Amino acid sequence: MATELIQTADLHFRSYLHTVMPLHESLVAEMCAQPKPPLELATILEDIGQQYMALADRLARALIEKDHLVEEADTDAATEAQLDRFVEAVIAKADVVSFRDGTTVTGSEALNAFPFVAGAIRTAVLLARSGKTKSTA
Repeated sequence: MATELIQTADLHFRSYLHTVMPLHESLVAEMCAQPKPPLELATILEDIGQQYMALADRLARALIEKDHLVEEADTDAATEAQLDRFVEAVIAKADVVSFRDGTTVTGSEALNAFPFVAGAIRTAVLLARSGKTKSTA
């Protein structure tokens, strides 16, 4: 598998984790609040989860067989910590947005309003790193 394809797959799953999953979580929370949550959906989500766990196990076994698991985990943890610090800094420095009706919202309030926003920032950084975005500079 070509390196570029692997990087694209990594970005796909990261963006899924940080943007799509929080949206799914909010949908399920709304369904759980209903008088009769959908049983069929619970079964489907469980099946999907089991298949993803099987994929994760398969990949972990390959990493162990190739002696990459410890080395990669340390690198990923350092990268994730750096991304966390960057996202926190962006949110902390976010400016105030003023609307025509006189309402103002701080950037940090807006960025912290939904959990997927921080994930979207993380995904944008990873896309920029991979060269998948076009620079306007």
